[in-house]
Amino acid sequence: MAKKNSITEIIKKSTGELIKDVAELGIAEIIDRIDKDTTIFKELPIIKWAFLVHEVTNKVHLSFFLKKYALFIGPIQKEIPDDFWDDEKIDELVRRKKKFTKLIEETVVALDRYQAVNKAKILGILFVKTFKEKIFTIDEYNTLIFSIELMHPHLGIECLKQFYFYRLRMEKATDKKNKEKIWLEGSKLDFSPLTTTCFLRLPSGGAYTGDMGGAYLNNFGQKFYVEVVSKI
Repeated sequence: MAKKNSITEIIKKSTGELIKDVAELGIAEIIDRIDKDTTIFKELPIIKWAFLVHEVTNKVHLSFFLKKYALFIGPIQKEIPDDFWDDEKIDELVRRKKKFTKLIEETVVALDRYQAVNKAKILGILFVKTFKEKIFTIDEYNTLIFSIELMHPHLGIECLKQFYFYRLRMEKATDKKNKEKIWLEGSKLDFSPLTTTCFLRLPSGGAYTGDMGGAYLNNFGQKFYVEVVSKI
């Protein structure tokens, strides 16, 4: 039997309306809620974990984490029913509690490091796509939670979108002249917001006839955009 305070309860246990409300609040409003509803908040598994990680006096950091958690857990609780985790057909990893617990720990630590709230929602959708829909493997999930962190917090999503539609245009172009025109436009796209992620095929530094340079969205980046980012 799992312990009540197990970190896996952060994912599995219903958070109720309190956390749902937090997703819509600003940091100052969340701090006010914490001050008013201390007893209720402390009963939630995520708060018990957060209080161990953050100093109680650091209410700004704690409130920002709670907002990210609310946006992360939203897609999970909407798409994954409570009885999902007890299904005999569930992924073997989830049944191997030690490995699953470690994966959840890494997920929550990554969530805590995210610099922007939009990344939290992306992580929640990725979780559903991995564990419920099985679109991503566990290895891909592990790769992606860190690539999400490495995206520029404000420019990364828009940059990924630009590279996605640039790739679509290139794939649809049949005329050589038109393809070269699109390529020239794409070579001017700024790829710095995604440089350290696994989403792009970056310029190799070489030069040859017809090489206009620039980065290009790889298959993994395309899959991530279609299955996750386009859903936010």
